[in-house]
Amino acid sequence: MERNAAGTGIAGRDRLLEAMVRIPGGTFQMGSDVHYPEEAPAHDVRVNGFWMDTHAVTNTEFRRFVDATNYVTFAEKPANAADYPGAKPELLAPSSVMFRRTTGPVDMRNAYNWWTYVAGAVYEMAGNVWEWTTDWYQEHGKIQHACCTLDNPCGGMPDESRDPRTPDVNIPRRVMKGGSYLCAPNYCQRYRPAARMAQPIDTST
Repeated sequence: MERNAAGTGIAGRDRLLEAMVRIPGGTFQMGSDVHYPEEAPAHDVRVNGFWMDTHAVTNTEFRRFVDATNYVTFAEKPANAADYPGAKPELLAPSSVMFRRTTGPVDMRNAYNWWTYVAGAVYEMAGNVWEWTTDWYQEHGKIQHACCTLDNPCGGMPDESRDPRTPDVNIPRRVMKGGSYLCAPNYCQRYRPAARMAQPIDTST
């Protein structure tokens, strides 16, 4: 309910709710046993009702939020050197990773052969739309299951939110959901409601 920063208290809350709809609570099956490994095992979950914005936050609304709070995005912050041992100092500055066309075959073991860092953040590039949830990533197999249904699960703990595919990267990860024009049944099926990914918090989406 932080869609705009104007107004607080009852009046401010009522203005926020005008741009939202109430989603009733209920029980559903979270995850999938037949798609991507991080979605399994499927399990029953019960959630309370909640309010949801009727549309994604616009650039204008986000600008009002930034102006009111002095918020700085991850893309605009220098990276923490402790998170990237051995990184070149110039690569820790706020920057964007840009694709660079190669002149021919390159060593695929070195990503710098086709990606390059450009100083300064790139804005309004998220597209259509992958978004973080409030949950910290947790493997479904590590959930402490109740006898029947989980009530309002909220993910794991930040210190334990790691991607099992990259266990040596100690950067906490949020659950990312959504979809993009890159998704298609014959290529990527992560646009499905059950799909989720572990997104490191040093990576803006």
